[in-house]
Amino acid sequence: RQHGMFVRPKLSRLPSEIIRQQVYASFQHDKSSVEIVESTGYRNVMWGDDYPHLEGTYGHTQSTLHELFDGVPDDIRERVTRGTFNELFRLPEKTPQEAAV
Repeated sequence: RQHGMFVRPKLSRLPSEIIRQQVYASFQHDKSSVEIVESTGYRNVMWGDDYPHLEGTYGHTQSTLHELFDGVPDDIRERVTRGTFNELFRLPEKTPQEAAV
């Protein structure tokens, strides 16, 4: 009884709302991550290559990206590969043409 607030804290929002705003996830090889983004609309997911670690995609990054994102709608691909990262770290969005300059 004396620990009630620690066991059942009074939240001002639903846990699902807190998770959607504050929890981010990243992945390297997992095709199901892309499928979850597509089916749930969860926006805080980022793809990363984990360079320079060997368990990352170094040496086969382009083929990994094709395996994961070929056939995925452009808006989801852009969100997962660039958009979430830019939003989280408050970086300006650049088009691929601007980034190439």
